[in-house]
Amino acid sequence: PISEKAAGAKRSIDWPRVILFGVGLNLMLVLLFPPMENYYAVTRSALPSFDGFYFLFGDHGARAIVPQMLYIEVIFILVNGALLYLLLRKGGGVELTPAQRAKTAKPVDDPEWRKWMNQSFYVRQGVSFHEMNDRQREAAYNLMRAGLSAKGLQLTRDIMRLNENLAEITNHREEHGEWRYHITVMGEPSATQPWGWQLDGHHAIINYFVLGDQVVMTPTFAGSEPVFAAAGKYKGTTVLQDEQNRGLAMINALDPGQRGKAILKVSKTGNEVLTEAWRDNVVLDYAGLNAKDMSTAQRQQLLDLVALYVDNMAEGHARVKMNDVRKHLDRTWFAWMGGTGANEVFYYRIHSPVILIEFDHQTPATLRYLYANPKQPRIDHIHTVVRTPNGNDYGKDLLRQHYQAAHVPAR
Repeated sequence: PISEKAAGAKRSIDWPRVILFGVGLNLMLVLLFPPMENYYAVTRSALPSFDGFYFLFGDHGARAIVPQMLYIEVIFILVNGALLYLLLRKGGGVELTPAQRAKTAKPVDDPEWRKWMNQSFYVRQGVSFHEMNDRQREAAYNLMRAGLSAKGLQLTRDIMRLNENLAEITNHREEHGEWRYHITVMGEPSATQPWGWQLDGHHAIINYFVLGDQVVMTPTFAGSEPVFAAAGKYKGTTVLQDEQNRGLAMINALDPGQRGKAILKVSKTGNEVLTEAWRDNVVLDYAGLNAKDMSTAQRQQLLDLVALYVDNMAEGHARVKMNDVRKHLDRTWFAWMGGTGANEVFYYRIHSPVILIEFDHQTPATLRYLYANPKQPRIDHIHTVVRTPNGNDYGKDLLRQHYQAAHVPAR
């Protein structure tokens, strides 16, 4: 990968810092030299009687104001306002340097969409939060806020924080840490033309395709090891507990006959997830219990479980997606592997023509050295994947239809 030093070889002026320096200098002059007569005298002589910050602390009730200095300081205040306006206006413009933009901007149909991976050692494309300044990070968060719900953004940020916790535990900061996540933008952001963005990092991958008012937010990957920070900077942070606990409640809400259909394996000795990176075109048969064989209450419980994942999207798009899920409920299947008791490890899958969700307790990976049996899955390492079956991951089907309507050959 390109080093930060090489990428920044052609340095640009840090205008926000220049503006803030100018504002600070102006304010210092106003405070040091208020428009009083003794300071007017100071401007024409040495400073033997200068009493410093007189405007704030001195007895200035009987001092006369010098109009000339007052006018100058009014000008200083106006200049401060103009500089701050430029600073705030700058925050709404181009946030990345030319070198960063060159790494981050890709065509909308670029193969980069499919080059994501969960593992921390993977060499990623785009610009990382690690190499962004604070303003650039906030711009990246604003991009995510525009597409995710508050819940979805919270989950993503907490995964990033737990990756910082993992760095504290292992001291492997070249691989782990809160900022080891990359942003890539495909196409030009537009209200009418296709475009999208990708977040790629350890245990957090979001592929977000936009075409007008239509959105596809798959594949998404959310996970963590550990899932709870027992100590450190983000002590108390935890993720994916609702997805775990409500999945367990779902299997235990079934009667014995239904559980006999849903449970594919009663033990779980390894990793079961099937649709992680590099599995875009996996052919997966329906398995488990069909939702049409569930009671009304059970069907609603299954929909509520699906909504935990779908509701990571912004509210309006999540509502559209859930309507689609409901339309295909009779063709939705729920499958289970593993135990059904508290603190037991398990895997579950929800599969229909319009959504595929996997939840898996994984074997230890980065923290395997902590356990006597690192080949046994544990509840403190979770992977989840959400996909759109039948060719619409990454918005591929929407993009194909768009190209057909515009008579543009798809790549």
